[in-house]
Amino acid sequence: MGDTYAVSYAALAGGGRVIVWLALLAHAGTWEQVEALRDDAAMVGATVTERAHLQAFLTRVVGYAGTGRVPSDFDERCDELKLVCQRGVRVVTLHGAVNSGLGLVAVRLGRDVPPLALVAPHGWFDLNTGRIVCDWFDQGYARVLIINTAHRFGGTEGERRRDADVAHRVDTAFQSMTIGATDGMSDALVVEVHGFSKRHGEFSAVISDGETLQPDVMVDRVSSAVVAVLGGEVRKGTEVPLLAATRNAQGRAVSGQSRFIHLELSRDSRATLREDDAAATALIERIVDVAESR
Repeated sequence: MGDTYAVSYAALAGGGRVIVWLALLAHAGTWEQVEALRDDAAMVGATVTERAHLQAFLTRVVGYAGTGRVPSDFDERCDELKLVCQRGVRVVTLHGAVNSGLGLVAVRLGRDVPPLALVAPHGWFDLNTGRIVCDWFDQGYARVLIINTAHRFGGTEGERRRDADVAHRVDTAFQSMTIGATDGMSDALVVEVHGFSKRHGEFSAVISDGETLQPDVMVDRVSSAVVAVLGGEVRKGTEVPLLAATRNAQGRAVSGQSRFIHLELSRDSRATLREDDAAATALIERIVDVAESR
């Protein structure tokens, strides 16, 4: 993100501390930006009006991305929506102020970018999923990245908060970001990355299309890619109903308009993708092949 040259923000307070915070974000990798924004206590809900305006704005930003530009009113709209927007030569990022729980969207500008949206709703709770998708995005493999900035259950201490899970709520900014971003893409493939524990089984991955309307070949192709790179056994969602994404809010939202893959990775698979650059590259390149197939 070192190519950032402009930041637009509104309704921020804190004087010099805010300036330092923004400067650090502007020169950090995407995962480092997400970590700086994390707030386990943040509320993730948004009003109907907030969601509608955010969705429409993201649709326009992503729709312009192929031209290498942003809409002419980009800065003005960021301020109106109280977004922190960092505008670089190749990437723009949009998120709320620190402690907002809004989530973060990064959009890659320019032609010849795969029609791929990488989504991680549990970037911390599902260990390494946030780092994996951020690395893939930073390496240029996707048009859009959407990632949470609030913990799935409101943090690692105390009672679990069920209201913080953006994968199962429709009334969040995260949901509007996902819908808006995919609306701005042509024939998008949305890959939402999750993690599961060994209590679900000793296999490498569970791959599902949730309840989206698409040919089974999509799941088959991604399954083959995972087996080729990570080995082991891959199950379909129909074989592991608890991990089948049938109640996934993002999958339901994009059904019928975008292709959707719910990619559940075992802890060992996630560790491999974090520690083995060749494996991580091989898998994302195969996913890109699926995204670019029509």
